[in-house]
Amino acid sequence: MPESSVATAPGRVIYLMGASGSGKDSLINYALEHFPGEPSFLVARRYVTRKGNHDCRHDLPVSVEEFSRLRQSGFFSLAWESYNCNYGIAREIEGFLARGLDVIINGSRRYLPTARQQYPELLAVLVRTTADRRRRRLRARRRDRPLELKERLASEDSHFPLPDQE
Repeated sequence: MPESSVATAPGRVIYLMGASGSGKDSLINYALEHFPGEPSFLVARRYVTRKGNHDCRHDLPVSVEEFSRLRQSGFFSLAWESYNCNYGIAREIEGFLARGLDVIINGSRRYLPTARQQYPELLAVLVRTTADRRRRRLRARRRDRPLELKERLASEDSHFPLPDQE
């Protein structure tokens, strides 16, 4: 069979999730820095309505109005709300997956069941760390007001109660 007629296996969604401050962005940044130009994966750009500090290089800030317009137009493959922010992953990932690329998504624990319906073969990765490390990370990024910080710290792993191995 000629090489051009051999279908490329579809890529898979690698769905990172974990409590705020658990280190998801650090893992993504590590992969981007240590595997530059890696032809088999990419990190999905995440559209977000968060105000203020945008220290995640794969986050694209948009207004609430723009996010709503994009969502209504069918621009997003995945979209969810968390901590009064909207998050969306553009449909462009469909083409990447069809070409055999794995796509890393910084997702939400609460949205996992919906994401799994959209991508049944997704690989779910739960990122965990100690409460003290999360507290330090969240304070250092200076993105949340005190009440928001308290809410994020309280949301540890209620969706995935695992034995504490740390």
